[in-house]
Amino acid sequence: MKTSLAIIFILPFFIFSQEKANSSEKKTNNIPEINAMFPGGNDEMRKFTKENLIYPELAELLGNQGKVYVDFIVTKEGEIKDVEVVRGVSAELDEEAVRFVKSMPNWTPAVLNGEKIDVKCRIPVVFEFSKEK
Repeated sequence: MKTSLAIIFILPFFIFSQEKANSSEKKTNNIPEINAMFPGGNDEMRKFTKENLIYPELAELLGNQGKVYVDFIVTKEGEIKDVEVVRGVSAELDEEAVRFVKSMPNWTPAVLNGEKIDVKCRIPVVFEFSKEK
């Protein structure tokens, strides 16, 4: 059986939005001074991924691999919500990517103009087989 590996890359995919506190009007494309971040940064994200992302057995048996793009909101409280696949690979990999993102601890929220804000984030969860030696 092939050895599998799942990887997640986080840095380049953020879509920012802010909702005004006393208005239904939305401001978009305001780039925060501080981006939302996994607690402890990228090294901790890699560690969390290694410990928590599971390559589904059926997907491995079928030879399914690739990138599952997942959108979610990091709230001003740091909670992860509204998790959805925007480009999937297979039902098994898509479901695991969503489960994985939902299992993340609260993030450090983004900050714009000195205030914590909700931001929409997109990450690719990459499932690939490691090369056997």
